Amino acid sequence: MASTKKTPLEEGWILQRERAVAWLRLAFAIIAIAVIQLNPSRTARFHELSVFSLGSFLLYSFAALYFVRKNNLGSTSVGAVITSLDIIWIAFIVFSTGGTRTPFFFYYSFPVITASLRWGVKGSVPVALIGVAIYALIRITLAAEAMAEPRDRYACRS
Repeated sequence: MASTKKTPLEEGWILQRERAVAWLRLAFAIIAIAVIQLNPSRTARFHELSVFSLGSFLLYSFAALYFVRKNNLGSTSVGAVITSLDIIWIAFIVFSTGGTRTPFFFYYSFPVITASLRWGVKGSVPVALIGVAIYALIRITLAAEAMAEPRDRYACRS
């Protein structure tokens, strides 16, 4: 029976990968706040919710970086929890900063990339599908809330 114990070299690579991901998450959080500071009209619809989502994402990013620097975030189950939190937070940011018109749509690629680094294709495909489903749900929800039909450029004009 093969041993599942990781070598010190593998453990070192996993830790370096998680540190890079944590720093990238923190950079995304800082960039998101800077974008909103430069263009505050992006949060006009849900201003308080936007401030909360961006601020809490920044705090979460600092916490994740802290724990990974303390060598507490190397297991597969912790990676699954963090990927789930990334998806939820990004959906929250997308919803609160404008839904379909948000400048943060591309942030959905972050959990897909990190899942790919952690688990390869078998991890990145489900994460990508979940991100697309959440985005579609946000789009439908905001269109229904506006009580207007979503724009259809192929609709017949009478």
